[in-house]
Order: sequence, then structure tokens, then C-alpha cells
Amino acid sequence: MDNFKSILTPNEITDFTSDIGVSKANFSPWRTRLLSIMAGLFIAIGGATSTKANIVLAGSKYASLTSSILFTIGLILVLVAGAELFTGNILLIVAFCDKKLSAKELIVNWARVYLWNFIGAFFFAILIFLAFGKDDPVIKAAANMLETKTSYSFIQCISLAFLCNLLVCLAVWMSFGAKQVSSKIIASAFPILVFVFMKFEHIVANFYYYTEGILGGTKAPISSIILNSLIPVTIGNMLGGLFVGLMYYLSYHKN
Repeated sequence: MDNFKSILTPNEITDFTSDIGVSKANFSPWRTRLLSIMAGLFIAIGGATSTKANIVLAGSKYASLTSSILFTIGLILVLVAGAELFTGNILLIVAFCDKKLSAKELIVNWARVYLWNFIGAFFFAILIFLAFGKDDPVIKAAANMLETKTSYSFIQCISLAFLCNLLVCLAVWMSFGAKQVSSKIIASAFPILVFVFMKFEHIVANFYYYTEGILGGTKAPISSIILNSLIPVTIGNMLGGLFVGLMYYLSYHKN
């Protein structure tokens, strides 16, 4: 009868998240690297497309909503095509709590995916720069965006990042419960739309914006990008993902 279910229960999603966390941690290093590159590239595609929509629709009351909708293609590609995304992989904490993963396996996976997500986003940003040039509006917009991203206080930036990955991990969590591609898309798209619309901070998307902004001649110094954005966004994203994973683990753990 379970084969005919189109959606898993929250308890079943928790068990599935634990099992898939073990599977992800046991990928070969090169498989993890390659799939992490793809995830960084996918999220960068969403970021560039979202920026382009804001430029094309500048002045329209639908600009922000349209750009938010278009950004969702990034996570849809990750979940449907298959890729390893740092922010989503924070949910491996469920497998760790189930004592299926060691602390070393958990940290190695997070570090490896984080690094190669950056490489994927960096690669896409370079391609966009080479294709359109420094004066392209999308690249200029990224350069201007970095001035805003580096203007937040440390606590404000952590809060924006926490809220972001709260939504991203909920999107991933709900997609785990869906068995049909259409259901996965619907379940994951709306939380992502909300985080972009609310201008929350996502570290992998920022990998693309950092690269593109620097190439575009941003006025924000690299030290400021690292200290005022990269570090607090990484911390906030991790805390948001841990919150989701631990809340559901504690709610549905068999013991």
C-alpha cells in the first residue's frame, strides 16, 4: 500500500532524511565534489536570472515577485536534477543525531560541499562575465548589491541568514516527502520564493554575487565582504538548518 502513497508523513520524512544523510555522507569524494559544483552552478543560475528580472522589470510593481519566482529554478534544479547543496546538507544533522554518522563524517561533508559549491558558483560567474562583459547591467547590479550586503551588522546578517536557511531546509524537507516531480517542485518553490522576496541571505547565492560583484568593480572591500557577509551568513545559514533538523528530530525520534 505504501507504494501508492504520493506523500510521506512528517515522521516518515524524518526517517528518510536520516537515511539519505547517511547516503550523502558515503558518496565518494569526487562524486560529492562534482555534485557540489553543479549545485553552486544551479543556485548561481537562479541568482543571475533573478537579477536580470529586476533589471528588465525595473519600476514595475511585479519586479520583486517575478525575480523571486525565477530564483526558485536554482533549488528546483538541485532537488530534481540532483546536486549537493551546503545549506540543504545541514540536515545531515538528523543522521548524526541518530548516531548513523560520526562528527568527522558530518564536518567533512559540510566542508567539502561548501568549498565546491563556491567553485560552481564562481565558475558560472566567470562565464557570465566573459559572455557579457564588465559593463553588463547584471554584473553592475551584483557590484552594487555587495555594498548593501556588507552594510548589515553582524547580528542582523546572522538573523537574515538564519531565516533564509530555515526556509531552504523546509523546502528540502518537504521535497523529501513528495514522490512526484511536480509535487517536489511545488513543495520546494514557495519557501524559496519567500526567502528571495524577503531579501534573506543565502551563502551559496552569495558566492555568485561576491564573484560577480568583485568582477564588476564593487566599492565594497574584500575584507568587508568576508567579515561582514561571508562569515555571518555562513553561521546564520548553519544555525537555521540545524534548527529545522533538530526540531523535527526531537519531535519524531522514536526514542
